[in-house]
Amino acid sequence: MHLHGGDYCEETVPFSACFLRFGGSNVFVHRTAWNRLDAADPATGESLTDRYIAPYEVSGQMPAHYLDYFHGQLLPSPEGSLIYDDGWVWHPISIPRVWSVKKWLAANPWESEDGDSIIDLAARDDWTQPACWIDEQHIAMWGSAEWDAAAAEEVKRGPGLWILDVTAPAPSLGGWWSMEGMQKVSSLFSDGKRLYLANDTGTTAWDIASRTQVADFPGFVARLLCRFRRTLVSFGPDTIREITLPY
Repeated sequence: MHLHGGDYCEETVPFSACFLRFGGSNVFVHRTAWNRLDAADPATGESLTDRYIAPYEVSGQMPAHYLDYFHGQLLPSPEGSLIYDDGWVWHPISIPRVWSVKKWLAANPWESEDGDSIIDLAARDDWTQPACWIDEQHIAMWGSAEWDAAAAEEVKRGPGLWILDVTAPAPSLGGWWSMEGMQKVSSLFSDGKRLYLANDTGTTAWDIASRTQVADFPGFVARLLCRFRRTLVSFGPDTIREITLPY
């Protein structure tokens, strides 16, 4: 497959791509334009989301299903039922969102554009912020909050993250978790019980229920979490290291 994410502000986001499981098969989701995602069978390259969206004409009306949204970092939920998209819109404003994989791949190929399962989670200053799924219902997002006065007060508390229930009718940013003293976080991971925060100096583990730090791995900068092997993976130019996660 030849991958091309478009040439309009493409430098503002990571290349949008992820693998997930659907219907017992592997699926590869990737950006084919700044405002379009497609899903494909990675074994054959066959598109699973073939659809037509008319080009936007400045002098005309907005075409059906046209999406004015820059797709960003993609994170599938652990079981693959939802996708998290850390994209943005002009002002610019970060608008992370989630939507249903089943509705997208089994019912409505335009679900990622304007489907009824789309939930906008926040409006924030910056995108490409660390985030991770805790389970099929909850997601953790590092950093600043909504663009409003109340959220501004939350940000003044210092470093921290939000835990959101994405199945709620209107996801609330009430789950602020302050983490004073944490240096800049580069990645977030979760095994369902703990959060793992990586930065340039190492990785720390935090118990979600008690909101306390339970382990420290200095010098080990986690880059991936493998739920199947239950390991965190760190890699550099010459080494690959794994840490086995507790049950």
